[in-house]
Amino acid sequence: MATSAFNPKQGGFTLLELLIAMTIFAILSTMAYSALRNVLETRNHAEAQADRLGQMQMAFLYLGRDIEETLGRDIRDSYGSSIPAFRAGGQGTTVLELTRTGSRAGMAMGTGTLQRIAYKLQDEKLSRLAWRVLDQAPDSQPMENVLLEKVKKFDIRYLNDQGMQWMYYWPPQDIQNTPQKALTKLPMAVELTLEIAEVGKIRRVFRVPSGEYGRPAKDSQAAPGTSGGGVNNGFKFPGQL
Repeated sequence: MATSAFNPKQGGFTLLELLIAMTIFAILSTMAYSALRNVLETRNHAEAQADRLGQMQMAFLYLGRDIEETLGRDIRDSYGSSIPAFRAGGQGTTVLELTRTGSRAGMAMGTGTLQRIAYKLQDEKLSRLAWRVLDQAPDSQPMENVLLEKVKKFDIRYLNDQGMQWMYYWPPQDIQNTPQKALTKLPMAVELTLEIAEVGKIRRVFRVPSGEYGRPAKDSQAAPGTSGGGVNNGFKFPGQL
């Protein structure tokens, strides 16, 4: 039987050609993987930023609604002591405490439209606390909701109608000797400055429509010059450019 002689021009690739092809394939695969990884990282970063922005917007929405719905109704704590309707700070890590009206949550719980609200900053977490009752019993516990994380600092100033001055405490010291005024007096406006990691400082100013001693506003919810949510439409507070 006749057999054909071996022809080097026939057959598969040489070893060198295989090595070159594998090298080219490896380079293209690496480039494709790097591009895909960059796309995924960009998408994840964008989603994280969107979630972060949503949390900040929700936090300021809660803060704005609570401050703008503040009412001059003092309460009694679990020991029977009178607590001002609006006060800066409180016990422990509490930074703000107030009585608000127009609460749907209070109506749902059968406690009316008034509700006691507090905000605290602990372990760089800003939380909102809501009580089921105004005058608290020894076993009264608030419902806590974490609004925002990575909050480095939370500064608050209060606009006093006396001299239109910004203050860092509330109630003002000039009415501490008048208990009833100290319990019901409200600021004209509240300035909030939050320092948030990877974002920086965010400042918002909210007017208190109930005004000086908890008098309800004549219009719906927002006082003249504001549209709610801390947006100022023309009214200039002291020190505001």
